[in-house]
Amino acid sequence: MIATKEDIAEVQRQIEAFVMSNDYEQFRTIENSVREAPTQSALAVNSETVKVTDNSQMWAVSDDCYIPCEKSCEEMPANCYTINQSNERGIFFKQLPLNTDSLINLPDASTELILGQINKFWTKEMLYRQHGMLWKRGYLLHGPAGSGKTTTIQLVCQKIIKNNGIAFFITNPGLAAVGLSIFRKIELSRSLIVILEDLDAMIRTYGEANILALLDGEYQIDNVVYVATTNYPERLDLRLVNRPSRFDVVKYIGMPSAAARRMYLEHKSQTLKNKTNIEKWINDTDGLSIAHIKELIIAVDILECDYDTTIERLHDMADIPYSEENRPKKLEGFALK
Repeated sequence: MIATKEDIAEVQRQIEAFVMSNDYEQFRTIENSVREAPTQSALAVNSETVKVTDNSQMWAVSDDCYIPCEKSCEEMPANCYTINQSNERGIFFKQLPLNTDSLINLPDASTELILGQINKFWTKEMLYRQHGMLWKRGYLLHGPAGSGKTTTIQLVCQKIIKNNGIAFFITNPGLAAVGLSIFRKIELSRSLIVILEDLDAMIRTYGEANILALLDGEYQIDNVVYVATTNYPERLDLRLVNRPSRFDVVKYIGMPSAAARRMYLEHKSQTLKNKTNIEKWINDTDGLSIAHIKELIIAVDILECDYDTTIERLHDMADIPYSEENRPKKLEGFALK
């Protein structure tokens, strides 16, 4: 039985009503009714048409995009992807041009702990199954801007790609929930990393309900690690920061240590090749982010700016005060470690 235009229009109307109300029970009812009737149906997410084919078993390839279909490649290449939608393609997965080859694994206790825990997680499937639990894990990384949260994520992605896994960078949590569900129906056992950067901003845009539904709602998947970041953990509800099974580990990522700054400077600065003044650079960059240190190298090594003036400028940037509106509030009632 093929859906008529009237059938599709009615489904779209109901789904649009669901999107406005965030009623996931209604969405489940609509989806089930659609699957019982037409062979192919239309599903609207955020008022755009998303085509869902119930017989999808593998991927169709269009340039660097991967689309659910009945025939083509059996699995997507190990890489980083975003989840997208269009009227022509429906839901599809687009590769990201993420180059992790030049990453420097700087010595950092928090990052090393996270990488070690995630590596161990992938070896524990049998124990999760024996305990009757979903094989999934969640990490929330918080800390000042430039402290290394993105670098930690890039190292996690580098590792999963080397092990033939997939990393998804999420921009729309509602669309992601549907997309990940489709992905898991096609690739049943592929290891996944799901990245949610700037979680507080994502919540302001899409609402907390969409985040919660993605993490442990009706369409949750397993064999997955969720990694989220925020500069402002105090802006997040306790349902996120104090709720294991959503985020099991909440970890502070601080500014780079002296050892990390030394390694970065030795790898990146031509001026410091002779090692004569590296100690001064290390001491002077205390409290600065890797982004600040990178600018120091560019300004001094490449643009031939005065070193002392540049250091003063960078510390002034780091010390710019918050406006009262944007000043982070003191954490109360719970501890973040």
